[in-house]
Amino acid sequence: MKTATSCFLLNMQMIIDGFNEMGIRVNAYISNDRGCLLGVHMYHPHSHLREGYVYIIKSEDIPKDFLADPKWDGMYLIVVGDMVKGLDNNQYVVSLLPDETDEWKIYDFVQYIFEYNRNWSNDLQQLLNDNQGVDELCKASYEYFKNPLFIHDSSFYIVSYPVHSTKMTKWEQDPITGLYMVPLNVINDFKLDEEYIETLKTQGARMFSEYQRGYRILYVNIWNSNNQYEGRLCINEVENPIKPGQFLAAEYLVKLILIALRRRSIQTEGYSRPFESFVKNVISKKLRHRETIESNLRLKNWKINDLYACILLGIEERDRDMMTVVSTCSFIESTLEGSFTFPYEKNILILVNLSINGERLTDYMSKLSVIIREGLFMAGISNVYDDFCETPGYYRQAQIALEYGMKSGGMLWQFYFKDFPMQYITDMATWELTANELCSDRLLALKKYDENNSSNLFNTLDIYLKNERNAMKTSRELYIHRSTLLYRLEKINDILQLDLDDADTRLYLSLSYYILQKNH
Repeated sequence: MKTATSCFLLNMQMIIDGFNEMGIRVNAYISNDRGCLLGVHMYHPHSHLREGYVYIIKSEDIPKDFLADPKWDGMYLIVVGDMVKGLDNNQYVVSLLPDETDEWKIYDFVQYIFEYNRNWSNDLQQLLNDNQGVDELCKASYEYFKNPLFIHDSSFYIVSYPVHSTKMTKWEQDPITGLYMVPLNVINDFKLDEEYIETLKTQGARMFSEYQRGYRILYVNIWNSNNQYEGRLCINEVENPIKPGQFLAAEYLVKLILIALRRRSIQTEGYSRPFESFVKNVISKKLRHRETIESNLRLKNWKINDLYACILLGIEERDRDMMTVVSTCSFIESTLEGSFTFPYEKNILILVNLSINGERLTDYMSKLSVIIREGLFMAGISNVYDDFCETPGYYRQAQIALEYGMKSGGMLWQFYFKDFPMQYITDMATWELTANELCSDRLLALKKYDENNSSNLFNTLDIYLKNERNAMKTSRELYIHRSTLLYRLEKINDILQLDLDDADTRLYLSLSYYILQKNH
């Protein structure tokens, strides 16, 4: 069974467009002209009127009591002859042709209109069935609309343009991604244009006036399933006048474009949104030039010195279905302001701009927590930073937090880098040297003394350093008299032969304790 997406249903306006193109004089009475027509029938006095069809009927064949007969309610009619009183109210959609019109020729012509549009629809459906993409859909639609069309994403990068007319805006090529985009000066004009700003809120096909570009543009905004703006289909009126019925056709095309875009995101991980490619290049350190980074951020209305954080969602092997991953990314972006989310290195990376809504990281995480819990994710969270050029290091922080948090085996689901730097430092320090090779040899000598003499000097020094050399707190924690502690400290000093008043010495001893205890 065909769905509303797969079956292109016409409206009366498309038939009227055909009449006008052929020079057939027609008067139209249209109040609620929906895309619901499958075909055309000739009316006979005993016809059973069916919804979804337009009927060609002579005015004299319309029953005198039709107003009282509910079967006529909401019918689509092409009336040959004089207007019948009552047909011009809001219950009917009527095209009125002169009395001398040959209704059978009209029938053949309307059949041709349905066939022409059905062929275009079938061509698009076949392209989708053959797993073809957005470019092929747009190429197949150029002849249909008889005007050049293109698609741009939410960052003004060109997704597809099968034909580029010299009368249209000339694209610029982004030196970082290699993709074409709307020129920056045009983008800046749009940002200040009240008409354009209003277009960002619209649903369905609309017309953008010729004031900005010198020609009208039939456009349809592309909204994903989470009602998030993803870009726009634009049909430029530079070769032929745009017909009113083409509004419906443009809306139908966008439905198929959304399917193709969805498939491209799900079936291949090779396609990235331009801003996504930009972020990946920054993280991988392929892009370091500060001015280039600033210009890319401006396309998203971000600033290089906004407050940022990286959040990495760990994905279990069983949950790595791309449909689920892409849906999660889209939902996070549409739900949490300031988020940019995409699959990265078998996880989901959230780059959050906290300056967009003035939130603290803890406030953002409290909102994200619902998504994390429901998706059974674990999250590694970097520190907050205020220079986008430093993103590679803070992405690594998120990686480290996720890695160490998952190893901890606890019941928590979010892990902050600030809780793991000591573990990371010691792991890096012992990458080449063993714990005993790295730690203070004097501390190891103290440990050996305890083993040979059944004393507790090693532990005493550890508690003493942790208590910032506070004798009262240390003796209380060890449950010994203060004089006993002082005796132990004197013995420790004899063995260590180190100056505990030196900050570096105390730091080295504390690190040595941490490393030895971790590797015990």
